[in-house]
Amino acid sequence: MFEKEVLFLLLQALPESIIITFVCFYLLNIKLEWKKILLIAIFETITNIVNYLPLSFGMPTIILVLAEAFYIRILTNYRLSRIFIAVISCLIVIGLSESISTGPLLQFLNLEYEQVYSTPYLRALFSIPGYIFLLLIPVARKSYLMLQSKKAFKS
Repeated sequence: MFEKEVLFLLLQALPESIIITFVCFYLLNIKLEWKKILLIAIFETITNIVNYLPLSFGMPTIILVLAEAFYIRILTNYRLSRIFIAVISCLIVIGLSESISTGPLLQFLNLEYEQVYSTPYLRALFSIPGYIFLLLIPVARKSYLMLQSKKAFKS
């Protein structure tokens, strides 16, 4: 049983924590210091152990959002209110992307949700669309800013 938890932390929680922290830094215009991003991601990965505690539905998510915001605040000294907005924005993007992609992926792979949830490798695989959508945030923002600067240049 312990093997599944370790695989979950390494295959899903760590990559997700790195990407969320990176996107939060980007949204907050915090200098991308990879040592800080990785340290926050490691702390958040360890905090993901709350998923295995007997807590009521939704509590692990609340704890993880609070922890991510707290870790970013401690290491960057940035305004907590803005950090919460960035972290919750990432959570919304992950939730939306998973709700959009899970059904088609289950059908395509001919799997049941319980199979995916109980297998760390499948959980990691099903998390990839969320990572892609999260990483599209900086791309979209950068594209938008480039378009704005071109419009300003033409004026």
